[in-house]
Amino acid sequence: WNKLNPKNSEEFENFYKQSKSYGKALAVYNANGRKLRLFSKIEKVIKSFPDIKTIVDYGCGAGSDSMELNDLGYEIVSMDLDTDLFRFFKERLKKYKIDSIKTIIVEKETKIPNCDLILSLDVLEHVFDPYQLIKNMAESKAKYFLLTTAFGSHRVQEAFCPWHTDHKSSKIEKFKEEWSKKMKFLKGL
Repeated sequence: WNKLNPKNSEEFENFYKQSKSYGKALAVYNANGRKLRLFSKIEKVIKSFPDIKTIVDYGCGAGSDSMELNDLGYEIVSMDLDTDLFRFFKERLKKYKIDSIKTIIVEKETKIPNCDLILSLDVLEHVFDPYQLIKNMAESKAKYFLLTTAFGSHRVQEAFCPWHTDHKSSKIEKFKEEWSKKMKFLKGL
């Protein structure tokens, strides 16, 4: 990330589409147990809304959350850039003969389908314009949104996440301030 120093949306996307080591960093994150603990909390929040039937997993990566939610009986649409991780996820779906999860490759004009819940875990910090992504999500007419984002230093992820390269930057502080004004956080997560 630091070597490429992307400056616009296209360069951000190209980094994630071409990076081979980004998937390895996510594997480390998944293996250390934090991801499982986070998903367990998210599962409780989702189950507390009995009218949720359809979920868009926006920025699904390797699709682990999508597969878990599918196993719980939700109708899932998984969306991500055309990356190695997303292709790996689609191969996993074929391998395990899971045809109930719909996959959509995200491109500039891709609309988020109508759903009950948009789930987007640790995605906002990876996009060039998080406000535009939130606006696109709001236009989808979803009933609920569950978004998480990471702030601060995260060791291995520092090399792969634009905000983590300088976690004390004014850009992050401004976003956190605006975010807290515009969005309600789910308490207890």
